[in-house]
Amino acid sequence: MTPIASGGPWTVGDLCEIPEDTNRYEICDGSLLVSPPPTLKHGFATHRLMKLLDRHTPDHLLTVSVGMGFGFRGGTSYFIPDLLVIVAEASRRTGLMLDPQDVLLAVEVLSPATRRRDLVLKRSQYAAAGIPDYWIVDAEQQTVTLLRLDGASYREEVTVKAGEPWTMTRPFKVTIDPADFC
Repeated sequence: MTPIASGGPWTVGDLCEIPEDTNRYEICDGSLLVSPPPTLKHGFATHRLMKLLDRHTPDHLLTVSVGMGFGFRGGTSYFIPDLLVIVAEASRRTGLMLDPQDVLLAVEVLSPATRRRDLVLKRSQYAAAGIPDYWIVDAEQQTVTLLRLDGASYREEVTVKAGEPWTMTRPFKVTIDPADFC
């Protein structure tokens, strides 16, 4: 692959210049983040959780997992969660990214290559963007950690374990059990 360079801090517009491949490209404060393709376990967990959430998503919201991202800080930060619950009105947007205000829930499924990024970096960045709820799925441990924005950071509400269903009311009512999707 040809090396890619930016003349300054990376922006969402710069991502359009990167040749398509199987990597995921995100930006944090102008720095390019590159992630390899997900593992099969990651992909299947994402797909199964997407189906579960989609069945319960009310009409005024959408659950999506097609590589859509949200940008902030003037486009110098751009993240693509594994799953998003957004306001349905956002589907009328054009352009390259969602606004953080469109996003009610961001979900990341941990992978060996992105584990630290999802647990630390994305947790702080999603909070800075004002995303109300953040779920971290650990398919290996069969858990989902549910975080809720509390001021400028997330507060852990609960870690749901396989075989111990939990009913959430935000962003809509749904009962989750990691055994169903991990």
